[in-house]
Amino acid sequence: CSSDLNRRTDEGPTHPVMVDDFWMAEVEIGWDVYELFLNREIDHIESKKGNISIDIDGVSSATPPYVNYNKNGYPMINVTQYAASQFCKWLTAKTGHYYRLPSEAEWEYACRAGTTTAFWFGDNGDNIGDYEWYADNADFKYQKVGTKKPNPWGLYDMHGNVAEWVLDAYTKEGYQIIDGKELVDPWNVAETLYPRTARGGSWDDYQESMRSAARRGSDPL
Repeated sequence: CSSDLNRRTDEGPTHPVMVDDFWMAEVEIGWDVYELFLNREIDHIESKKGNISIDIDGVSSATPPYVNYNKNGYPMINVTQYAASQFCKWLTAKTGHYYRLPSEAEWEYACRAGTTTAFWFGDNGDNIGDYEWYADNADFKYQKVGTKKPNPWGLYDMHGNVAEWVLDAYTKEGYQIIDGKELVDPWNVAETLYPRTARGGSWDDYQESMRSAARRGSDPL
């Protein structure tokens, strides 16, 4: 947005985007949900849609976090974008409903919730502590989901707490390739494992890194 004075070169220029209808979870995926995918203990349970058989192998099953900081009620952390995508595939198989990570455009559309300011609650981040967990109020750790005020569309922690993976590969020129044209459901398809894009900032970030336009790329380390 034009009012975002802290916008970096990889976050612009501003351009029109159209996205089709989609649903998004109200809160960040919690450890208690992801743990079902990790342990796979419910894969044999009979559901209303019938028995679901899922083959487990070294690719499709989850790898335990190297260091497990996860607790029930808290968002899932310490997983790769690939692991998050595999969780969505597993959830699709278990429920019969299609789940996936949002595209970067979808994430920003949901975060902004109809706003054009630097944050969904305005350009001034001085009152960010009312809405989000970040470096000045999180006590050096991530917090339980849904404990701050939601944005106008009922979505929690879109700024801060933990960053969210999206579908897109990360490129510094991600916005420049638009060339002023309106795009429909844009998605920067990844051809390599790194870098992938994360949005939203985290408990360890300050205001500038938590704006609606803020974005970052992953690396293997």
